[in-house]
Amino acid sequence: MSDPVAALPPELVEKILSPLTLPDLLNCSLVSKLWHNTTNNNNILWKNLCISRGWKSCHEFDDCINNFLSFDAKDRQQMEGFAEWKKYFILKNRVKDNWMNGKYRKVETAVPPDVCEGSCYTMSTSTVAVGTFNGLVKLFDIRNDDFRLIQTIQFKNPYSFSDIRLSSEHLVFCDEFHLFVYKLNESGTYTFCTMKVIGEKEVLTITDASNLVGDRDADSSDNLGGPCRAHDIKGLEFCLNDDFLVAVNLLSRGILVWDLQESPLLEIEHVFERGEGTAINSFCLMDDQLSASFIINTKTNDHVTDIEEYHWFFEAYSLKHNSRMYRSETLYEGTSPMAAYIETNNSYTVNGIFYHESSTIHIYFFDRTTGRLIYQRFADFVDITAYPENTDFVAILKNEFMIMYNPKTDCTLYTIELQGMFTNIYNYVLVTLCEEHDNVGKTRSKLEFWRLKNAQPTDDYIHMTVLPQYHNCHVACNDSGILFRGPGSLFLIHFVV
Repeated sequence: MSDPVAALPPELVEKILSPLTLPDLLNCSLVSKLWHNTTNNNNILWKNLCISRGWKSCHEFDDCINNFLSFDAKDRQQMEGFAEWKKYFILKNRVKDNWMNGKYRKVETAVPPDVCEGSCYTMSTSTVAVGTFNGLVKLFDIRNDDFRLIQTIQFKNPYSFSDIRLSSEHLVFCDEFHLFVYKLNESGTYTFCTMKVIGEKEVLTITDASNLVGDRDADSSDNLGGPCRAHDIKGLEFCLNDDFLVAVNLLSRGILVWDLQESPLLEIEHVFERGEGTAINSFCLMDDQLSASFIINTKTNDHVTDIEEYHWFFEAYSLKHNSRMYRSETLYEGTSPMAAYIETNNSYTVNGIFYHESSTIHIYFFDRTTGRLIYQRFADFVDITAYPENTDFVAILKNEFMIMYNPKTDCTLYTIELQGMFTNIYNYVLVTLCEEHDNVGKTRSKLEFWRLKNAQPTDDYIHMTVLPQYHNCHVACNDSGILFRGPGSLFLIHFVV
């Protein structure tokens, strides 16, 4: 009987082996030399393993491998020959192990006041970006033990930036009027791509940065003019990933989508319009799926006074196919105004409705693919974390307790009594921010890391680190680190070590 790996076309072998888990793939590599060569360094197979874990940016560590001090020169040389997705898989697992074992480096650096008082922050594996209140954007290299300033973007007008985000190739930030898009260049800095002025009915595109970037004008009032006036364009929000940029003026009824793989970024790829009286409440982006919640505000007359009624629902769109995937039933009907938020991950979409009259949050879990309602209850906060290689769970805060719930099995895994303020969950590690008193009675803040392994109660204390004085405000975080700010300095806990 012939070896199927030798007999079948390589594309078919890849398709057959693609669903395998990591243990199965490693076992296949032991069958023979041919099987080893087929599986050990196959970029497609390792990509599938990464994607199944939600790891989708294979170039995330391209400039950071020398920061992994646990790899010696021989290890680094060997990895140079690995397929890019296999290398990415190894480095992501190393970061995960660092979280689980409390291995990280702490960096505190003095920065100018405008950075400490910045209005928005974001971070990638190698970069921290800060948007300020006075029209500055600053980017810092965090791969070494000093925050080396790598780029300053200064605008002639004093924009007050409200949000800033990084993808693998783009830097995007906004104030309440304008959306700025920059693209990463070969030198490691960012080049102006376009600015969008998003009004209720019109979008103005500016591609010439000469009138935008540079020394501050003596008269620094906003002199852009054009069809979109300031009072028309309040409430700009956006989100992005490596493929798409989505922006919304909350006063408009349209959701605007740009394909980041297209250059130049001039034309709007999609516009999802809503009907009269429908307001966009919140939205989020996962892969090519856009989820958005909406509120319909209607007025009725009881012959005495007008009564406002609110109806809340959410929809999901496929950006790849430019179509709506599904719409939920109406999840709220009432005369009291409410606020809502929406989050999504690989498996679920979570919607939360905040009721002003009772100060409670009603949360709903939906299957992200089908839109099926899985679970609902009253809670305070939700953090969704999915790990396909083990178990899916969500963290639900209720009073002083955190409930770990598995939507797949519809059961509560365990309940944790929190000793501090919930910060986040990364790589099976719960991070809480606490306060303690030293020997002379001074209060200091500290982070505590608790291991959430194999869905067991969190009695596995990993590590505690005391924060520098007054650094009790974390301003950016992801699975590579947590950034805090204080008076005159920034403090980073970085797990890329």
